[in-house]
Amino acid sequence: FIPDGNGTNDLFGAYGGNIKEMELKIFNRWGELIKTLTSLSDFWDGTYEGLPCPDGAYTWKLNYLDKQERKYTLTGHVILIR
Repeated sequence: FIPDGNGTNDLFGAYGGNIKEMELKIFNRWGELIKTLTSLSDFWDGTYEGLPCPDGAYTWKLNYLDKQERKYTLTGHVILIR
């Protein structure tokens, strides 16, 4: 994603349906927790402690509970471009 303020791909978050509860954690390349999102309306703007994060790959881990009470875990990477 490219958080440059132009309104396109400025935010990173979880999208979808059938989610009752969720926790999306975003980590930098050293495994440091950068951001935790707890709802589909939460997003990461590419900052950490108020400062822009550098370009690069960030790892995410999503734990969620669907409306049928089943638990899921997904992991992946997002590329931040400035």
